[in-house]
Amino acid sequence: MSCLRTCRHLGFAVCALASAIATPARATVITFSPLAGPTDAPYAGHSEAGFTVTPTAGSVFQALIYGNPIPSIYDGPVGQPSAAAIQVTQGGAQFTFNSVDYSSNNGDARYSIQGFNGASMAYNDTGVLAGTFAPFTFSTLAGAHTAVAIDRLVITISPGAGVTSVNLDNINVGSGVPEPLTFAMLGAGLCGVFAFRRLRGPSR
Repeated sequence: MSCLRTCRHLGFAVCALASAIATPARATVITFSPLAGPTDAPYAGHSEAGFTVTPTAGSVFQALIYGNPIPSIYDGPVGQPSAAAIQVTQGGAQFTFNSVDYSSNNGDARYSIQGFNGASMAYNDTGVLAGTFAPFTFSTLAGAHTAVAIDRLVITISPGAGVTSVNLDNINVGSGVPEPLTFAMLGAGLCGVFAFRRLRGPSR
């Protein structure tokens, strides 16, 4: 009887775990709202909502007079931007990338969005950010691998001819991705349910 009771408990556990895993990852939008300025000051990185954004290449600046809404960051300096990159992490935890808003001012730019798990690259998406002209506006670039869990995101911008700056804002990421231990516990629970069914014998 104690064995049956244990198996029942395992069955309840697997239901609870399945429910937790079925819950979608919590969406977080990095809005750059903590930036204090002044505008055009070099951007050295910041932490927001449990995520850390760090410039890793090129020259990145703060924009407190243009954003979606303000503030935002931009690849600069204005009039002479070069390739630049930023990195997003969550203290080693896994997350997903959903989208980012951009404004490629006065011309097209190219982008690379790379997702990493440790030292391994999970994906590398490239493409063109369509240019916007006065009056300038933001567009949204949707991620192509929104279900892939990563622990590091790198966004690289390469301005094309005539581009005066490229602004980024509203990096939409998902936190709360189940860890491997959760899946291991789910597997153990499923084994318990199968054992319980065997002990009961064929259903009538």
